Amino acid sequence: MKVKTVCPQCGRVLEIDGQQKKIQCPYCKRVYDVNDLLKHGYEPVKMIREKEKKRNIITVSILLTALVVILILLAVIA
Repeated sequence: MKVKTVCPQCGRVLEIDGQQKKIQCPYCKRVYDVNDLLKHGYEPVKMIREKEKKRNIITVSILLTALVVILILLAVIA
């Protein structure tokens, strides 16, 4: 069974085969012990993507709120 996780060094996706003891990131070339990666809580890609979605929603909400405040201030000034 393959598990996808994220390289702690560069943030790119790593695909771990159940038989591997060590894995080298194909992007930054850093070598990891598979057990250490999984033991220290590096989250599966799906969970990381869900966090990114939530962060993006919060960012958009903040930007929209700032835009509304700016439009109100412009209306008051004019």
